[in-house]
Amino acid sequence: MFLSQSNIELHVVDGGLGVAVKSFTPSSGRWSSLTEKQVISQLKKIGVRIELDHDLIHQVVAKAASNSDITGMTVLKGVAPKRKGDDFFRLKGNPDFPVFKGMVLGTLEKLAKDIPGRDVFNQEILPGSSQNTAGFKLGKGCVLDKETNKVLARGYAQVFISESELSLKPLFRLSSDRIKITSVLFHSDFYGRPITMEMMIQSLEEMQIKDSIDLEAIKHGLEKSSKTGTPQITIVAKGREAQNGRDGYFEPSEVIRPPDIDDSDLAAKIDFREQSIFKSVKAGTLLGMIHPPVPGQDGLDVFGKAISAEQGIEAGVSPGKNVEIDSKGHITALAPGMVVFEGSSLSVLDFTRINSDVDYSTGNIKLESGSVQITGSVKEGFSVKCPEHVLIMGNVEEARIEAGGNVEVSYGVVMKNGGRIRAGGIFRCRFAENAVIEAGGNVVFSSNLTNCRISTEGNILSSGEGIVMGGVLKAGNCVEVSQIGSEYGIRTEVYVGHNPGKLEKLIAEKKKLIMHHKEIKDMLVKQAMENKAGGLSPEQKNRARELMDTYNSIQNRIERMDRIIEERGISEESVSKYYVLIKNTAYPGTIISIAGKSFKVVETLHSPRFYFNYPKGTVSWS
Repeated sequence: MFLSQSNIELHVVDGGLGVAVKSFTPSSGRWSSLTEKQVISQLKKIGVRIELDHDLIHQVVAKAASNSDITGMTVLKGVAPKRKGDDFFRLKGNPDFPVFKGMVLGTLEKLAKDIPGRDVFNQEILPGSSQNTAGFKLGKGCVLDKETNKVLARGYAQVFISESELSLKPLFRLSSDRIKITSVLFHSDFYGRPITMEMMIQSLEEMQIKDSIDLEAIKHGLEKSSKTGTPQITIVAKGREAQNGRDGYFEPSEVIRPPDIDDSDLAAKIDFREQSIFKSVKAGTLLGMIHPPVPGQDGLDVFGKAISAEQGIEAGVSPGKNVEIDSKGHITALAPGMVVFEGSSLSVLDFTRINSDVDYSTGNIKLESGSVQITGSVKEGFSVKCPEHVLIMGNVEEARIEAGGNVEVSYGVVMKNGGRIRAGGIFRCRFAENAVIEAGGNVVFSSNLTNCRISTEGNILSSGEGIVMGGVLKAGNCVEVSQIGSEYGIRTEVYVGHNPGKLEKLIAEKKKLIMHHKEIKDMLVKQAMENKAGGLSPEQKNRARELMDTYNSIQNRIERMDRIIEERGISEESVSKYYVLIKNTAYPGTIISIAGKSFKVVETLHSPRFYFNYPKGTVSWS
């Protein structure tokens, strides 16, 4: 592919006292190819004769590299002439060393005679022949005593002086969190005198810093600077960082811990409430422990002001049915049953145990109440239905499972074209192939989902390898997996959030109901007037009551529609919770749809997070 080279054009400005960029066209490649060599070459073409200022040239090249506009930037300056009577500064010390508050930097005086300048062609410029003369001004960090014309320093700083300006750069730097102050320590000052501990302490106290001064650090920095003759970067004041609290958490016992969950990384603790059912237990079994939150400790900035710490919050787990908690946070089962998280409560519920596979020996399983535990697998062609939870210790093989609550499969789900799983709550498994799964809560898996069709009002989450290849995934708010698609370009579709396009039919229906609602209201008003005028017959009164019932029914339907439209409509707040996080790799062939807008992955992406870009109305990734 041919890439055009960058092109820069310079011109002389300010009557020969400077050279600036007239125009610049960057290269067609990804990066600007402007170099210092190109700028110097153009300067030679112009015919400049004075010494080049490589700092100015470097600034222009650096700005071009950042794709910024460099038009008008100066690349070379001449020496402006000075007129008799113009201000000039007479320096009294060595600007290589720092000044302290109140120290005299020099005096602002008047020139006794004209001083010629030099243009970029090294030609002399007399003050009378040029409108540009080198005036002098005082910049930041210094102040003029008008009675004596002495220039004084405002604080501990480094001196910067040019032909036209004097300024001071503070040598104390406050961190953004106000926890520390860093400084550069020298062995001597502007006048060549040794810098002492007392001088540094006084400078810090002038900034209202006292208790946080690090005396040992200052002493060590000054001693090292004196020995080496070089400045030392030192943290001269330290506050105390706020120590954020730690949230409380539930630690399950080994008896109920899912076998394929690794919580060794305490920084990324598993929320065990997302893991649904664990297993059946006996009365007296220790289910786990609730660890209380650790309170935070406020900090102090270098000025002694408090920095608030975040406080830990409670674990959010409470004892439910047939469970008790002691004063130490231990949770124990009071009766035999199945361990289940119900919202924020941990309960032990009654259940029916099937000590075998569900096959010809048992027939289909249908319970009128409670939960069921199946110690084996559910074989092809059979079904399990119960109003609460289903725990399957083996596999699901081309079967139908329906539960009002959670469904947990300890191993995998393998289907062809006739099986289906419906869970009113959470669904969890290790792996699934060609499965059709519907859930009211989260869908959690640890190994892989291959060519599955999954639809949930909750989220789709992986707790292990988390590989998704092929199929269609639909989630309420988010999908978090490790890998999606494959290097062979297998089509994999992910849908997150409500599609506002599907609301159009609902909005049209609502408009019709509003019109009908108004018609009934007009009829009721007419009947009320007739009743006031001469009364209504019994038949008319019955008709009025029926109309009123219809009127109230339509009103309720309109209100329900309003709630649905508000919940599923697009707003910046509503779409902010929609995202798809791929922790490792997203392969080409993957289609990500969020709130009705789609993004097709056309190149391999590493650790992308897809989200709805509200200002643009598109799916973006970072």
